[in-house]
This record gives sequence, C-alpha cells and structure tokens, in this order.
Amino acid sequence: MARNAKEHKFESLIDEYFDQIYINHIDQTNESDLSFLVSLSQNYNALIKFITGKLVFARKSKGLSISGNELPTIEIFENQITNWRLDILDRGKFGKVIAKYHDFATGEEKQVFAGNDDPAYEIRFTFTDESRAINAAKSKLAEFERGKLSLAGNPNLSAEKPIIIPDIRYLKDKNWIINSVNHELSDQGYKSTINAIEKF
Repeated sequence: MARNAKEHKFESLIDEYFDQIYINHIDQTNESDLSFLVSLSQNYNALIKFITGKLVFARKSKGLSISGNELPTIEIFENQITNWRLDILDRGKFGKVIAKYHDFATGEEKQVFAGNDDPAYEIRFTFTDESRAINAAKSKLAEFERGKLSLAGNPNLSAEKPIIIPDIRYLKDKNWIINSVNHELSDQGYKSTINAIEKF
C-alpha cells in the first residue's frame, strides 16, 4: 500500500491497528491501484481517504484520528433534530460475532467469539493474537445497532466524529460514531443527515 501511494506521489498514513492483522499473501492482479486499495478497505473494514497529498487508511467507527488520538465529541440536542430513528434490525440478524486469529506457536488458525446467540457473523480477516481478535468481535457486535438523524445543517459533522445526544431518552446513554453524513442545501434550507453506529 505504501508503495502504491508513493508511486502516485502521496504520503501514506496507515493506522497501526492494521499491523495486528495477519495476511499470509495477497496479490494485485488486473486491477488499478485505486481499485486494489478500495478492495482492501472493504475487506478489512477500513476507511480510505485522499487528503492534501496524503493517502489515509484508517479504522472505521472508532472516533480516532490517524495518529490514534480521539476526535472531539459533538453534542446534539433534541431541539436541533427534525427526525430520528433507531434501527436495531441488524442486531437482530446476528447474535454472535466470530473472529479468527493465527496462533504462531502452533501455526493454526483459531476462533473466538462475542455474544452467545445464533446466527453468527464472521469477520473475514485473521488477527495476530487472541486478545485482538476478541476485541474486534466485541466491537463488531456493537456496530449492529444503528441510528439515523436529520437535523439543521452543521458543517462540523463528518464521518468518524463521535456524537452524544444527551436529552433523548433512548439515545442519551449511548456513545455514537458517525458512519456517514450527507449535507444538503436546498430551497428548504441547510440540512445534515447522519447515519451513526454505537461505539464499543
């Protein structure tokens, strides 16, 4: 990945988290560099961005900058919100998350899981040790609860920013991470629509 970035005169900023993922071998065949990077980001649940000469490859849904520092939390209050919905259908679809790790002592691939109910969701990639695999499984299980908010436009809202909603009963005790945000300017005014997931 760093080689791909350098060839196109970008500085690569890669989250250290991905050092803990075990990849035995991967090939880039018959696809552009961009297509290859997008495929990697999808396979490893990553966020890929091109920002002012930098290629950023970071964890999704952690509310962290590429340096690992927490992004500032934004408070959103009920009187700013025009519509909201809490969607727990995804959580109902999966009651358990399975994660794999490579046991370097035995050379075997092993499994751990978070949650106890079927059906199970399996993380596709393999981690380098048991504790990292368990944390990934717990984090993924938390992601299955999602919320959608529409509110007065706020240009400070962007993907990966943490938000809290302190005065709505069903939302106030949860910490949220913006998964995506759409800013819309129309005859009706400036509106932001957020899709957020619960932070583990």
